[in-house]
Amino acid sequence: MKLLGRETTPLSVKESIIRDQRHLMKIARELDLGLTEPIKSDFIDQLIEFRKQIKTEYEEELGSMVSYGINIYQDFAYIFGFKLQKHQVSFVAFKDYGCAGSIAISLESKLHYPRFLRLPIIRMINNEVKSLDVILMHELIHIAESDEHQVGIRNHKEEEDVNNIANEVRTQKLAIKLTKELHEEGIFVFDNPKDYAIGGKSAYEWLFPLSYDFIDEHEKFISTCAITNNAKRLESKFGVNWNAYARYLSLLFDDLLEYRKRVTNKINVPLDNTHKDLIASMQLHSQNQGGINFVQ
Repeated sequence: MKLLGRETTPLSVKESIIRDQRHLMKIARELDLGLTEPIKSDFIDQLIEFRKQIKTEYEEELGSMVSYGINIYQDFAYIFGFKLQKHQVSFVAFKDYGCAGSIAISLESKLHYPRFLRLPIIRMINNEVKSLDVILMHELIHIAESDEHQVGIRNHKEEEDVNNIANEVRTQKLAIKLTKELHEEGIFVFDNPKDYAIGGKSAYEWLFPLSYDFIDEHEKFISTCAITNNAKRLESKFGVNWNAYARYLSLLFDDLLEYRKRVTNKINVPLDNTHKDLIASMQLHSQNQGGINFVQ
């Protein structure tokens, strides 16, 4: 709905959305759901949540019935000493891409956060993914920088945490850099040395042009914030526009994901002056600080 109202949304994307809405209306009439036009945003939100709920229930039941889910259940019990719930098994089992995470477990009235890393290597190889080492490095960075509900500069407990996508973009940049260094030393983990890729395979890389050299220039400082899980240092050094910049990246990334569902050609990132102005402001604030001002 938001994309339809934006002047920057390509006509082809708007037409695709309208076709989907008409298809939805046709199904709603056939099922006698009482849905009337025009379609409202709150109905779309309810429909999306209902679909998520159905998918979750399906995966929970499937994960507890098939041998694959049962093996994950038994492995966690053996390694960590606790039993997973249905929703926790499905959370681990049905990821079809690389992911790192933690599961909150209450043991003896105290919360514990065992971490896990999942890489469905065989599936990714069958899907001809050729950046396996970058994916591995990306997720290892998340594991190294995670602490309870925090991952890098992202805090999962904050309802409006603006740093999610900024954290992913910075992590992807670092993963590519470290993987290149390993490959230059002849170290390959999952990649085929004769047929592999480094960059260009992650959606987070769509936003690389919007970071220019800003993230690279301040990599050491941002990494310090990430490994200590202290995002407040970012605002202290770069000013309030850090949050504006991180929010801008998040909103733009959501839009680009929606575009990608509807177009098959190359993603074109809109390069207006918003990110340039925000970066210039943050650079100026950083220079005026006269050094790093850590906020405890």
